[in-house]
Amino acid sequence: MTDTNNIDIASNSDFIEYLKKKRMHRIVFSSITLFLYAIFAFGYGPLYGLFISEVSEQSQLNFALLYFLFLVVAFFVLELIYTKLANGMESNIRQVLYQADHNNEL
Repeated sequence: MTDTNNIDIASNSDFIEYLKKKRMHRIVFSSITLFLYAIFAFGYGPLYGLFISEVSEQSQLNFALLYFLFLVVAFFVLELIYTKLANGMESNIRQVLYQADHNNEL
């Protein structure tokens, strides 16, 4: 790679837009993950009464276990969504990189 290629791709509006979208996706998905973990952590503090209570009177399943199962499924779904978005964005930007002679390097 030459320096002129680096300058071309760094000033390319499509590449800059790609970086902005990628950063926004990371912030949004990280915020959702931290929020869900924070609720679980509050189960050991202010939400302790809720987390030790059973889901129903006939059930031995408490809310903490149910919420943990929800977290596993939610994180899996969030990962699928993030991967789908990232792959879509990268396929578009690879064309820009190819045109700038960057050998599709991200």
